[in-house]
Amino acid sequence: MTPTQLDKDLILQPVHDIGMSLALLDSDFTVLDEIQGRVKSMTATISATSDIRRTASVVIGVLGGSFSSENFEVTWLDRLVRVSIGLLNGANYQWYLFGHLLLDSNAYSYDATTNELTLSLMDMMSAATDSRGSQIGASVIIPYGSNVRNSLIATVARFSPFKRYDVATFLDVIPYDQEFSPGTYAHSILKQVVGLFPYYEMFYSPEGYFTVKQIPTGINDPLFLDKTFMDKILIRESRAGKLSNIKNSTEIWGAELDATYAATSVSTILGEESFSEPSVNEDFELIITGDDATGFSLVDGELIYNGVVNYSIIDSDLYVDEISAYFGSTYVLTHSPAITTLEVGADYLFVPDSYSSNGQKIKVDALDPVPLYNSDGSSLPAGAMSPNRAYVVRYSPEDIGGVPTERFLLQGEWQVHVIVKEVNVMPDAAYIAGDKAANDCNDIRYIVNPDSPYACDRGGLDYDDGEIKQVLSGGDYSLIYTTKLAYERAAYETWLKTRLQTDAEIECLLVPWMDVNVKIEYTSPVTGIARQYIVKEVTMNPADFKMTLKLSRFYPAYPWL
Repeated sequence: MTPTQLDKDLILQPVHDIGMSLALLDSDFTVLDEIQGRVKSMTATISATSDIRRTASVVIGVLGGSFSSENFEVTWLDRLVRVSIGLLNGANYQWYLFGHLLLDSNAYSYDATTNELTLSLMDMMSAATDSRGSQIGASVIIPYGSNVRNSLIATVARFSPFKRYDVATFLDVIPYDQEFSPGTYAHSILKQVVGLFPYYEMFYSPEGYFTVKQIPTGINDPLFLDKTFMDKILIRESRAGKLSNIKNSTEIWGAELDATYAATSVSTILGEESFSEPSVNEDFELIITGDDATGFSLVDGELIYNGVVNYSIIDSDLYVDEISAYFGSTYVLTHSPAITTLEVGADYLFVPDSYSSNGQKIKVDALDPVPLYNSDGSSLPAGAMSPNRAYVVRYSPEDIGGVPTERFLLQGEWQVHVIVKEVNVMPDAAYIAGDKAANDCNDIRYIVNPDSPYACDRGGLDYDDGEIKQVLSGGDYSLIYTTKLAYERAAYETWLKTRLQTDAEIECLLVPWMDVNVKIEYTSPVTGIARQYIVKEVTMNPADFKMTLKLSRFYPAYPWL
């Protein structure tokens, strides 16, 4: 919600009367009954890092007589409880939705003497887990190429009693078959599918919608609460970060890719030369692909074309003795016995003898050449594949306007292996080359965040001296099937261990409409500096009219943007 001035004024009033509304709903969200009372005690949490995002333990003094409604007896187990917190505004309560929750293990009691009702509640995701959910009775397979959004919606529709959803559209498809055996809970299916795309989160919204969306970065978001208001409700601040949790470099060893076919030899056919002499002062890019010269040479750090024209080198990550300006090169894969038909979904393993070029194609034995793309269907940049490294490509023709269009998709190196590092300043080409050699990893990326206090080169440290690496392999990581997915996962894991660390913890007056993954700003009572933060966890104690917030500092640079 977007708070109004009235909402803020109710927080700042000197005396507070805290009410609670408990509405009982069926699976179609129809209200069956409602109880209102005053909060005697309550501990409620909202966590951005938990799929079961909201929990609450509540004791309320029931208003309007004794607790006797039949709806609030044995039927609790099968009902939703809509929990709202109220602030007295004159003679009436102003209600704020906390969430739609389920009873935790039928844990409720009613004291007729004190007219107090005690409940333990957790959010709707519990209906998909072993806490409150049902196991699937047959194997489930979500095949390669399936629409991600549709797969998630179908899982909720089939296995959850609550059918409301708000699921984002994914650009990618299911990268490989997802298989689930009988006895699996629906949450495991949902978590595994969403986990293929690590910069997404899933949870049940306060309104009761199964929600999947990109994790908010706050970059273009307005402040949920600014320092003018936050400074008025702030009680105390403490630093909560643990240096032992900081990792600014993530190395992932993914899947050893299974290949349907392995080439016995590979050769490269160069395409037609497409270089044309540029105009004076015109910048252009040369793709360095191999050892065949096309009129270029390097002399004292300058490029010479046909021994006449000089070109200044503006930027280059790679130098070799000779330079090729050829485009549309073709890798010729030889197999024994020779392959006569390309199989849809088949994977082909080979070791290139040269760098890939723009417009790279693959020719399998005597078959026609087929264009090669990234795993997501985007253009393959020159130099994406290196000689003497094993790669796997998949034959995956695309249907365009009802016409099958041939293509190979690069799945990654035979052994998926990537490293992602957070830095304040991008390293130069010489360091990058040495870094790849030292780590025996051709796929290293550097996430530049100039403001990060956790970067490898923080405070002027050498990159190597400031690196704190985590190495991830086995388990779910062994299922990472492409270099692209490995990069995304490594960037996400680095983000978790740097920018998503809890930097501060504050205690302040209760804001009943507070949520996680929103951006706030306050002035530190210790430093006097105002900074912006992302709320990662909320713990409410309405009876004392206080709450505690765990915060991570907001930085405007994020790896997936």
